[in-house]
Amino acid sequence: FTEHSASRGGNMLGLNRTTDDLILMQLAPRWNSASDDDIMYETAKQWVKQVQCYTQSVGKASDYLYLNYADGFQDPIAAYGEDSVKFLQHISQKYDKQGVFQRAVKGGFKIPGMSGSFAGRHDEL
Repeated sequence: FTEHSASRGGNMLGLNRTTDDLILMQLAPRWNSASDDDIMYETAKQWVKQVQCYTQSVGKASDYLYLNYADGFQDPIAAYGEDSVKFLQHISQKYDKQGVFQRAVKGGFKIPGMSGSFAGRHDEL
């Protein structure tokens, strides 16, 4: 995968930073009562943290996070690596000068380090 990515200009997700196989994990707990929301969210966060600690302890940790499976407490775009984030910041400043996708679009993950770039420009939207 990484060889094919490199031959075509690289991989924006930062997957070229590892030569090991990765396992994609999706935690999808379900429960019946809204009164259990807080404990279920906290339990899910703790489970992810324990998996991360374990993979680090055995030398198999990876920063990569699959954006579609990430939760709000995670930062999958930052996990793409510093070079990819800098590239995304550059592209955002070039093609989204008003910061529509960073400020005006609700939800979703935003490019790290971009929030201050559009300060004071709310009237332009």
